[in-house]
Amino acid sequence: YDLWLKRRPDTSGAKQGDMEVMVWLHWRNATPAGIPVKVFEVPTVVNGKLEKLNWSAWLQRSVGEGWAYIAFTPPEPLSGEVAVDLSHFVNLAGQVLREELGWAQETVDNLHLMSVELGSEVFFSRSISLSWRLDRYLLYAFHPWVKQEEALLEVAAEKR
Repeated sequence: YDLWLKRRPDTSGAKQGDMEVMVWLHWRNATPAGIPVKVFEVPTVVNGKLEKLNWSAWLQRSVGEGWAYIAFTPPEPLSGEVAVDLSHFVNLAGQVLREELGWAQETVDNLHLMSVELGSEVFFSRSISLSWRLDRYLLYAFHPWVKQEEALLEVAAEKR
């Protein structure tokens, strides 16, 4: 996933003070930009089973016109049916920015979610062989008072 959050929704392109959050599910011979800065235990549904996986947070302080880049990778590439709470990753990215770059809580809280994208990150190479199959893509929105693990268990139960 690639999520873009901006300070000002009325501007084009990402700028300094904006944030890109990537959630890598699968990869081969690649790592995110930046360096790993922290590990978080994140509830993750893999093939109908709720697991607590240790996701690594990668930080690149400044990309392009100065936006912050945070990527999350599970301990191993994931395959099959996968469900994650994207809002949890946004909150974790905010925590990384506060702790590593000194961003104020108010700055993080006032970012606007501009897009949620799903796809493949293509790197420069002489040749690229890429294939993947998407059978189903669902985006759930739960009330804020629903606990994260309850929501993920509901998603996992629906997949059975």
